[in-house]
Amino acid sequence: MVTLDQIGEWIEEGRRLLATTRLTPPGHSALLVVEAPDADAEARLAALFRDLWMPESEIIKAELSPQGLATFLRQPAPARPERREIVLVFGAAELPAEARAWAFRQLNYQRERLRERGALFVFWLQPELIPELMEHAGDLYSRLSGFFRFPLPADPLERERALRTMAVALRAPRKSPADLPAA
Repeated sequence: MVTLDQIGEWIEEGRRLLATTRLTPPGHSALLVVEAPDADAEARLAALFRDLWMPESEIIKAELSPQGLATFLRQPAPARPERREIVLVFGAAELPAEARAWAFRQLNYQRERLRERGALFVFWLQPELIPELMEHAGDLYSRLSGFFRFPLPADPLERERALRTMAVALRAPRKSPADLPAA
């Protein structure tokens, strides 16, 4: 059973993620990692944050490949410089181990191109992939602007409850911890 304290921690983590993205001006780069327990949690959290970022940002989805983000980096940047570009990077868990190691090494080589893009790159990773990222892309990892953990429950009903509570709390004006049960 998920406790209110756990949900409260995830809400605070969500607020940190929102603050980090909102404090990064359009045209400036940042590298963020969001740790989620599985692909479903990645997708659900990404949808929640995409909705929260959408009014002020250009949201782009990118898939990690053995070439890192080479395909994405060849595409021109959006033509609206006044809007923040947030690139949601998925797919690391779906790559075979050898291809994933190669992809992380390629990301390490592409770190300057990522910085030059002037976007916020949000890498969605499962916990077991963090040590691989550190091993194969140590320089990239050392340049992270933020690391955010959301260890959501595996039980679908508990997960749904936690995500709904987070969505309500993150959309509402900030309240004190005493107001969390009411949310």
